[in-house]
Amino acid sequence: MSASARPDSAVRPEFGPSLPQLLRARLGVPPLVSRAIAAALILAAVVVALLLRGNDVQLVHRSPPVFNLRYASVLHRSPPSPGVLLDLEGRRGDLFVQSLTIRPLHLPAYRGSVSGMLPVYAEPHVRAVSRRYDGFVALEEGKARINDAPGYQVGFRARLGRRTIYGREILLVPDQPGAREGVVITVVQTHAAGAHSVDDVGAVGAIKKPLRSFRFGTEAN
Repeated sequence: MSASARPDSAVRPEFGPSLPQLLRARLGVPPLVSRAIAAALILAAVVVALLLRGNDVQLVHRSPPVFNLRYASVLHRSPPSPGVLLDLEGRRGDLFVQSLTIRPLHLPAYRGSVSGMLPVYAEPHVRAVSRRYDGFVALEEGKARINDAPGYQVGFRARLGRRTIYGREILLVPDQPGAREGVVITVVQTHAAGAHSVDDVGAVGAIKKPLRSFRFGTEAN
């Protein structure tokens, strides 16, 4: 195929004309210039993505249980407290919006799959959460998995003062036979975070990033 016969774009016809074709047809921009503009726009998009990621905090918890995650600087890390490995909180002024708290999980020795142990062991953790909030109602429960880590979760609704909150209590362990050291992740979100049902918890707002980026070990995504 000669250079003159080479197609202007590899874009499939059903997706319409490419940016260079539009610039040439509507503005009379030469093909080489339009391709340079398209390349510059792509580069700008990559730079913006890197800048947005540059506002993230990459956290590695190096003492057992070892884990890492990433969170946006809009969330604030609370000072250390007994029994808490990490506490992230989002506020708008004095208004509580959302939080993610990680505590250590210690399982007794067991045989077989951890999936049979976690539902039983989740009960005292859920009772502890129910004592923290008024109007606690468990809405759903079942197996959970965050990246490679298997677990068990209970979704709930409760009240914080006069406000409705939705949350999840998630028990996670490394994907290793007989694993006994893991974490309990408590996620709480309000309407202000975009959580209007238990299905929204961890899928909306600034909490979505640290929850979905959580991994045991020091290696990030």
